[in-house]
Amino acid sequence: RIGYDFLVSRRVVGDSFRVTLWRSDEEKEVELQLSASPVPRLVPRKAGVDAVPSYLVLGGLVFVPLSLPWLLARYSEVRKVPADLQAKLFDHKEHPEEEVVVLSKVLAAEVNYGYEDFPSCQLLTFNGMKVQSLRQLRQMAMAGSEERFLRFVMSFHLEIVLDAELCWETHANILDQYGIKEDSSPDLRDAEPPASRL
Repeated sequence: RIGYDFLVSRRVVGDSFRVTLWRSDEEKEVELQLSASPVPRLVPRKAGVDAVPSYLVLGGLVFVPLSLPWLLARYSEVRKVPADLQAKLFDHKEHPEEEVVVLSKVLAAEVNYGYEDFPSCQLLTFNGMKVQSLRQLRQMAMAGSEERFLRFVMSFHLEIVLDAELCWETHANILDQYGIKEDSSPDLRDAEPPASRL
């Protein structure tokens, strides 16, 4: 006996074959060419190839997209990475701009007092909106929401709540204190909206 998977696996990329389709009680034959394209992984793997350094500073909180090079720099070995972040290594993107945004570091300041030792974990929502990418997080922060607080909901039901007004007032001082020239990496600033709170 030969398994059914043989019919599928004996084909290679570039092969053409005919398929019979049934639509609205009508038989139709079409010719297809087999092609393959990689399904992009949710977490980039190679520094300088698909993993490019990127960051965003909000209220002294430093956010980065999750990547294998960042995980190895932070934890030195994959086996030391928290399980929830390890699991992301095997996921695939649902849309092209999707990223896992993580809190990389807290730059200690009055505005974020008490959160300095917060663990590296995934950012899920910002002010009630699901975070899909670092670029989207920056756009939401720059939108000039009238919220009194900036609410960051992280994995494991952890929440960081910062006074919005104090964040904007101390933003430049925090960057200056830690010797950071810009609040975000160039890749996030290339599509600058007209009105900016950062």
